[in-house]
Amino acid sequence: FAASQRFEDVLSTREQHWQRTAVASLRCAGEISISGAGSPKMSGPIHTTALTASSRAARARAPPAALKLLLSPSAPAHKAQKIKIAAALAGVRVDAATAKSDAELAAACPHARTVVLSTKDGPVTRSDAVLRYVAALNPAAELAGSTTYAEGLVDQWLEFGAHELEVAILAAKAHGKNAAVCKRAKQDVANACAALAAALTKTTFLAGDRVSCADAALCCLVKAAVDGGLTSFDALKPPALRWYLTCLHAPAFVSVLGAGAAQAALAATP
Repeated sequence: FAASQRFEDVLSTREQHWQRTAVASLRCAGEISISGAGSPKMSGPIHTTALTASSRAARARAPPAALKLLLSPSAPAHKAQKIKIAAALAGVRVDAATAKSDAELAAACPHARTVVLSTKDGPVTRSDAVLRYVAALNPAAELAGSTTYAEGLVDQWLEFGAHELEVAILAAKAHGKNAAVCKRAKQDVANACAALAAALTKTTFLAGDRVSCADAALCCLVKAAVDGGLTSFDALKPPALRWYLTCLHAPAFVSVLGAGAAQAALAATP
């Protein structure tokens, strides 16, 4: 019993020492005042630090100005859509406007054909280049890939979309009265969608388990192919349909493609 009592006395003494030390430190910092015996009286926030002050200042600053995206009058809708989705995912403000003529687009960037993004360093053109630029503005979102391998996959699928889907979509639109061209375009789209489905049997998204700018681009292309009559949601294999609906479940996709974009796809689900 005596040993136990001595142990408790030691603990009590240490607790009193720690309390006196803490109170003295806070009193020196001007964050508490002592009024008589007993517990200290709080007179201000304890956790006020330089970091807190800088965070408050950052919140008080105006948000970055929106980037200006200029579109050609003939630019296909999917080119702007994928950029807007990536911007929404990255938390970047992008204001899109359609040029009055191709001459206005060329004035912004001489070799531009469909889109030009104005940045503080100069113009960026070509829709996939603009897409990658916007995605890179928020590295924490990892829209361009979270690893070197994922970055490679993002580039792979962007190129795949441009050559295997977009070419067919634009060819069918430009030569809609040519039966041979439309037949070939439908076959190319079917092959591309089958390749998508095969790749998506093991992953949630194209570059792994996180959404990327490749998903934004390919989702818009699949929608364009369906809208152009080159395929249907009934023709999509389950992995591709599941991926499409997963993308359309995200607010960033819905805000650009609309709440009704997934309705037809939902009707095709088993």
